[in-house]
Amino acid sequence: MSIQLKKEIKLFFEANPSPLIIVSQDSKILDFNHQLLILLQYEIPPTALNQLSDLFSVELENDLWWFDYFWESGVFRDIEAKIYNQKQDIVEVLVSGSKINLDNHQLLLISLQDVSQLRRNQLALYEARLAAEHANQGKTQFLSYITHELKTPLNSIMGFSQLLLRRSSAQVDFEKDQDKIQKIYTSGNHLLSLINDLLDISKLELGEFDIALLPVNLTAVLKESIASLQSLFSQKNITLTEHFNAENMLVLSDNMRLKQIFLNILSNAIKYTAENGQVDIYLKVIEPNMLQVCIEDNGEGIAQDQLTELFKPFKRLTSDLSAIEGTGLGLTIARHLSKMMKAKIYAKSELTKGSRFFFEIPIHKQY
Repeated sequence: MSIQLKKEIKLFFEANPSPLIIVSQDSKILDFNHQLLILLQYEIPPTALNQLSDLFSVELENDLWWFDYFWESGVFRDIEAKIYNQKQDIVEVLVSGSKINLDNHQLLLISLQDVSQLRRNQLALYEARLAAEHANQGKTQFLSYITHELKTPLNSIMGFSQLLLRRSSAQVDFEKDQDKIQKIYTSGNHLLSLINDLLDISKLELGEFDIALLPVNLTAVLKESIASLQSLFSQKNITLTEHFNAENMLVLSDNMRLKQIFLNILSNAIKYTAENGQVDIYLKVIEPNMLQVCIEDNGEGIAQDQLTELFKPFKRLTSDLSAIEGTGLGLTIARHLSKMMKAKIYAKSELTKGSRFFFEIPIHKQY
């Protein structure tokens, strides 16, 4: 069957902003307007577009039930379907149709509406909402955890302080009470560390964190960081081995913040390594202008599906939160600081076999 549209109808057909198709009862495509070519990204009419099934491919799980339904009802609106364009990209459309009479033939006039961008926007909004809900849930869990974490050192400070206050000055024996005083100091120091982490992550998220990039001797900062934690290594009888010499390496960094990164990584190695464990520290040039620090432990390790969560804020990957001190923000802060230094930090790990943390930064000068 062939049809000849009258001039005024043809003008309306071509001027319509929606892609239009005229189809016979045997599903043959008789005519379509230029908007369909635009939707399908064709410059000239495709030769393979003869039947309705050529457009609504079964490969895209299209079901043309609505075509049979139409001849009974005479109208349908907003049927969801998918079609291929010339580049074989999938285009999501809403299909509507109504009967028309041309040359004494009952035909179907189909209108298409491209909703691909709408669907992408809806998906993006849905994913954003899920991400926001996930973040809020993480923050709620974190606040619950951090409340306990802050109260623990405070209770210790309050308790031991009260014990000392109940005594008169004559009863205070500094030698006998040395352990109580030490616990007050340790708890206060832990509390200060927690508060500093919270302040740092707040400044980083608000974009109010500044660092001063100056030539820094990385080898010296690394050795200082190791020395700062030497007593903690000794407490757990962890063997610490340095696999590098005293060669000086200058990098553009912030001395205090570089030390903060190393302290975070080393502290984690201590926390998650059992007594009598092993920690190895490597320092080497991996590219002509790139320096790599690797801190390896033989602790409990991290599951592969949790590695992607490792540097996210408000995440605590260990199953027993009460057993490990800290906010769980240290590695998040370390990654933020690394980016500000044009460096990168990442980890590799395997359950029961320990973890390796890598810090890589461009060399400024070697001497």
